[in-house]
Amino acid sequence: MRLPQDLANLLAIAIRDVIWFQKNVRSFLAESAVPPAVLVETDTMRREKKATIPIIHHVLDRLAENGAEGFAVARKMLTRIFYWNDLHSVPADRKDSAINSLKAFRDGFERFRKQQEYQEEVERASHDDRVKRSSIRAIDHERLQFFRIHFDKVYAMTDRQQRGMNFKN
Repeated sequence: MRLPQDLANLLAIAIRDVIWFQKNVRSFLAESAVPPAVLVETDTMRREKKATIPIIHHVLDRLAENGAEGFAVARKMLTRIFYWNDLHSVPADRKDSAINSLKAFRDGFERFRKQQEYQEEVERASHDDRVKRSSIRAIDHERLQFFRIHFDKVYAMTDRQQRGMNFKN
């Protein structure tokens, strides 16, 4: 599963503003269990002087290619930055920007979480409805016998129009 673009943008900006130094960004990615092959790619991007935001987007794209395993790593990144409290290493002139980025990310993450919960609730209700509709009900033998007798009478009629009218009823 791929993260929604708005949440990916907020995550990338929060990582850029809160963690700041690129070597610390790499440590963050490694501690979040980003696969070593992807970390090598980020090292190459860093040596090419790529900014943090494109690097994070690249990591998220590569994680999305790994399906559920990649999404688990992306969730770990989301959770770690959501609960990030270490702002003492952020330079004083950038601290307000880091705090605002972190707040914007947390708000976006909460919206994402609520959307996920709603989607799961809808899927659960839909599943319950399908199960309920597919369950076998007890047979009403009297009603079934009445239907058989009525069908036999109507089927034996020779007037096609009258037979059709009786089948409708």
